[in-house]
Amino acid sequence: MMKIFRGNPIRQWVWIAVHAIIFLSASSSASAEPATAASCPDKDLKLPTVMSVKSDRPATDAKQAAMGEKIIVELQGLTEAMRSPCFDPKQLVLYFDGYPLDGVFPDTIDPTRNELTFTPRRNEKNNGKWSSLIGSPGQFLRPVKVSVGLPDQFAFPVDPSSRIDANFNNFEFIVLRKDWFTGLVITFIVLISLFIWLAKNSNIIRDSKPPYPDPGREKPYSLAKFQASFWFILVVASFLFIWAVTGDHTSILTEQTLILIGIGIGTSLGSAMIDSSKQEGTDNELVGLLPQESKIAAELDINRSEIAKLEASTHAPAATGSVESMDLLRKLKIDTAQKAAELEEIRKKIANVRLELSNPISRGFIKDLLSDASGVNFHRFQMLVWTLVMGFIFCVEVYKTLRMPEFSTTLLALMGISAGTYLGFKIPEVQVQK
Repeated sequence: MMKIFRGNPIRQWVWIAVHAIIFLSASSSASAEPATAASCPDKDLKLPTVMSVKSDRPATDAKQAAMGEKIIVELQGLTEAMRSPCFDPKQLVLYFDGYPLDGVFPDTIDPTRNELTFTPRRNEKNNGKWSSLIGSPGQFLRPVKVSVGLPDQFAFPVDPSSRIDANFNNFEFIVLRKDWFTGLVITFIVLISLFIWLAKNSNIIRDSKPPYPDPGREKPYSLAKFQASFWFILVVASFLFIWAVTGDHTSILTEQTLILIGIGIGTSLGSAMIDSSKQEGTDNELVGLLPQESKIAAELDINRSEIAKLEASTHAPAATGSVESMDLLRKLKIDTAQKAAELEEIRKKIANVRLELSNPISRGFIKDLLSDASGVNFHRFQMLVWTLVMGFIFCVEVYKTLRMPEFSTTLLALMGISAGTYLGFKIPEVQVQK
């Protein structure tokens, strides 16, 4: 064969490269991961079968386990299967009702007892499987058929000699512990009760800026503060619920959830800044109008006093009113009428400036959320409706999937637009005052 390539170095290098590629391919195949039982050519390999399933709880509760607790599966023929180079028990995963829980590999392997110990946990690989298994929880215990098998392939069957009926469930998974559920309900009731009490008896979700109402009256409720508190309570309640069911607290919050909280807080902060600017502008305008009112009122008092004196002297029995006195009286009356009109106009401006502030007296929860100084407004109604709709979707998704929903950028943009519209309609009120 070398005679063929003699005198042709290019062909020699091609021949060497081809054989090198073949050698490397063979080497990589030899060093690849061990073959699974499904792809192994060992025809004598007999896959194990499930003999029993139990937890490491006391004997009375040995057929129950919760998330994060040990589940022990006894396999008939495990020791014999491990003698084959084609069978690696470390690759086996736990199965619930035929769903492979990816990433849940054996914690321990005991060939002498033919037992594998697993700890069911939720991770990024099996999130969807857990949602199908324990999502929309309606009971504390969920009967399941526990087995083991190869990832994304099949679960080992039940051994015919075992006492397990292959057609029925052989284990109960604790979806939610009763004591945890009781504590969760109590915590939620206390949280809601405390919030309602604070909402009624403090300014936690009320306007806190001046002017302040008379004693016995309350400030109106703030839509922006309500939205921020609404998302806060929903997220806290959902966090506790998901943690109580899954036992996981590290990967509950999502980026979209943080964005929703940020929209609520940002709207509340923006509203407070606009109201503060509105208050400052109103104060500045009042500083200019109030002295004018006092000055014109004082001038009116002087004019009216002078008019009274002139009229008294003119109508006296022995009075001989001169032309100059009559002319002065006429001018004073004209000037007084003009100043009275000017004073009335200034007082109207002062009243309007004060009315531009939000109504300092609460007229009821719903009316306060939907209206400002000019009455009920559509942009407030829109913001409130979208907040409630998104909150409803949020709660349903948490219950169904045991995960905080990942809203699309379109929905988040819609929430941002509603909040921006609400803030945008508050800004012109400030500009009018200037």
